[in-house]
Amino acid sequence: MKNKDLFTFKEGLEEAKKLQGVKFAYAVAKNSKLVTGEIESLQETIKPSEEYSEFEKERDEIVKKYAKKDKNGDPKQETQEVNGQTFSFYKIEEEGMADYNKDFEELKEGHKEIIEARDKQLEEYDNLLKEDCDIKVHMTVIDLVPENITGETLELIDWMIEE
Repeated sequence: MKNKDLFTFKEGLEEAKKLQGVKFAYAVAKNSKLVTGEIESLQETIKPSEEYSEFEKERDEIVKKYAKKDKNGDPKQETQEVNGQTFSFYKIEEEGMADYNKDFEELKEGHKEIIEARDKQLEEYDNLLKEDCDIKVHMTVIDLVPENITGETLELIDWMIEE
């Protein structure tokens, strides 16, 4: 199993928690605890530095400065749905786009090293996700898997099932 597979395994374990069977539930609980800890460790490695977070705040201020405004003069957020998820964003006024681009480029230039460090961090995280995971999955036999498990859930947790 690769580190990236932990996220789908966790999803399957969450679904499997709804099923009956003491020994099966025990295996699910043990694995859930292991996987949750490993995912938290992975996510810890991707946290942005304080310097990068500060850059993001400054970037956000520039976006708000040039964003379309509501009737009160406050930056107006718009929403868009993509693949079932709703995203909020500020839309830049067309007449302010050149000034926005200029200000943003200046900001990026002043934080070049911080941005490069963040890009490197993201690249290393991507590589980490491709590495083999070193957790020891608590196995269970197929006979203990509840009959009412869905094929989808079974596919997500097949890492823990021995035949």
